[in-house]
Amino acid sequence: MDKERAKELEVYANRLLAENLRRDRLAKDEKKRAKLELLKEHEVASEAEKGGEMLAALRQLPLLNDISDQDVQDVLGGKLFFPISKQENISLKRAIPPSSCT
Repeated sequence: MDKERAKELEVYANRLLAENLRRDRLAKDEKKRAKLELLKEHEVASEAEKGGEMLAALRQLPLLNDISDQDVQDVLGGKLFFPISKQENISLKRAIPPSSCT
């Protein structure tokens, strides 16, 4: 076998190897992405579970011990708590101006 033919075969083998590695990597990435999506779907709690957990956490605060359960349910039903993502900005405004708090 001459050097030119050997060089051609080496280039061809390297090209095949690179193509197979690329296909394998893409398939592996797709499987990983599908697995993460499946985990995300199973991780999300139902609205009832979220509300129950939030209510239990709120009821443990000493500040809220004197508030009736009905009042807490009214507040929670009033959509005062909103689910937000990490990318969203939150701006808070005071309901009472600072000058009237003295």
